[in-house]
Amino acid sequence: MRKVFVVLVWALLAAILGGVWAFFNPESPLVAQAEEWPVVGPLAQELRRREPAPFVIPPEGTEEEIAAEEVPRPVRRRPRSSPGPRQPETEIEIPRDAQPEGVERVTVKPGIPLLSEPRPGAAPVLTPSRIAVLKVLDRRPGWVQVQYGDTVGWVPSRDWVGPGPPLGSDPDPVRPVAGRAPDEQRLAWARARLTLPEIVGRAGPYLIYTDLRDPARLAFLDRVASGLEATYRSRFGVSPVGDPAEAVILFSRESDYRAFLAQATNVAELPASGHTGHGIVSLYDARRPVSEVASTLVHELAHLLNRRAIGPALPSWLEEGIADDLSQSRIDTSGRLVPGTLGGVTVRVGRRIETYGARAALQHLLQAASSGDLRPLPQLLALDWDEFVRRNGELNYAQSSFFVRYLLQGEQGSLAPAFRAFLSDVAEGRPPDPEALRERLGRPWPMLEAGFRLWIRSLG
Repeated sequence: MRKVFVVLVWALLAAILGGVWAFFNPESPLVAQAEEWPVVGPLAQELRRREPAPFVIPPEGTEEEIAAEEVPRPVRRRPRSSPGPRQPETEIEIPRDAQPEGVERVTVKPGIPLLSEPRPGAAPVLTPSRIAVLKVLDRRPGWVQVQYGDTVGWVPSRDWVGPGPPLGSDPDPVRPVAGRAPDEQRLAWARARLTLPEIVGRAGPYLIYTDLRDPARLAFLDRVASGLEATYRSRFGVSPVGDPAEAVILFSRESDYRAFLAQATNVAELPASGHTGHGIVSLYDARRPVSEVASTLVHELAHLLNRRAIGPALPSWLEEGIADDLSQSRIDTSGRLVPGTLGGVTVRVGRRIETYGARAALQHLLQAASSGDLRPLPQLLALDWDEFVRRNGELNYAQSSFFVRYLLQGEQGSLAPAFRAFLSDVAEGRPPDPEALRERLGRPWPMLEAGFRLWIRSLG
């Protein structure tokens, strides 16, 4: 009898502690799973329905500063203020627009396994579900060794089709294309994860679906999105074609956003707070500072504007550099983006001050430059998407965004006309090659490299 009593006491204590933990961690996937359990299911559902505490739109300034007691939960460090690495909107796993010189590639058809050894019957290590353009590491008679992300495997020669995708499988041309309506199935998956009742509204010219119940915050995001296209046109000198057709999904909980990415994309493991693909912009609120949520939205909408103004198959440095250049700018209290400024968030935690966004990216860039870890510009501009995002992606994003800023603002803006002319060239169908940019700028790489490094040092 005494043993039964002791077991009951410990079970009651565990239940109390578990309830306290769940109350302060409603975003946890474990709490989400508990919704389906008997007895505790209704309590878990009630915890996850708790509305996020409202944020006050910060006063105008170069940064948003938040006292630690005002932050509902610890702010986790993110690679950048609005990371948003995106999956290419084609059936090609790894884009081939900007391959480093001297790197051999082969294209592997979907469903062909990569084997552990160059022999028939060897154990498969990975099977691409789409056409994959992969780096060649080694060759044996009748076999080729390739790299897929961090995975290495062998493919027989009969199953790869040369350096380019098969006929009819090329990525979209680098030309402006009209807005893309949301993929119906993925949109349904996303909306199914919103806590009812669903809210449908506008984020500028885009339809937004959300379960965030904060009218002031939603109105602020609407104003941010409303002025973005005009800012983009003015800053980059190219105009998006047609009208927007995409949709925005704003999840109130990060766990729902992550679950949607896992279901609808192959980039769920990346530390991004936003994603764009298949006509859908998805992001989460999770009671983050409102300027950070707005910056994430700007980054993802910039991808849509790139697609409509320049083209859908841009080199990674240009695609992400433009998106981060805009998203890391300050957003004032009216929702107006101020391009070229240094936005971000500063959080005070006791005596420690942590900075996120443009200033954090700049400090990372300066540290890399002083330690010799900064990539040479020709190498950065030639990275394909997989290498750009997965291999020191934080630094690649920072270097690309500030290189775009240098081309627009450095040296009293003297390079901006040539850079905008390059963007117009690309929009007209000319290759977005690093050499094409260098020729437009009229400078050798060493001179551009020195000018860029001198300029970023002047910002620090």
